[in-house]
Amino acid sequence: MKKRILAAVVYVITAVALAGYFDGVYGGEPITRHLGLIHTATAGATLFAVACLLSLFTLRFGVICGLVASILAWPFFGPIMVAIPWGRILQMLPYARWADTLAAILMLTISSIYSLAQLRSLFRSPAAR
Repeated sequence: MKKRILAAVVYVITAVALAGYFDGVYGGEPITRHLGLIHTATAGATLFAVACLLSLFTLRFGVICGLVASILAWPFFGPIMVAIPWGRILQMLPYARWADTLAAILMLTISSIYSLAQLRSLFRSPAAR
């Protein structure tokens, strides 16, 4: 039961972080570039919310849904992650408006690693559902 609750917490925090990022994206001016990637990543954010609910009932399907959500979100956030100047992040952080972007990338990374680790352990031992 603890694994299910932990999975639900990881996925709901990721869904909220991605929703906060996309609120800023959709709240600005009209989107004209990378619209397909934005829609795919938004579908991934929605799947994180579904993964949260699924993991409360069955951990295996929740983790699979979380992994699919990660796969859908990474094509959009990968180039953003490369564009951030990580070497000077501490100097630039007080002046940049990257809080939503950094939170989304951090939680997406955590949930991707968590999903892969849980999926690996779940398929090793079928009794640990």
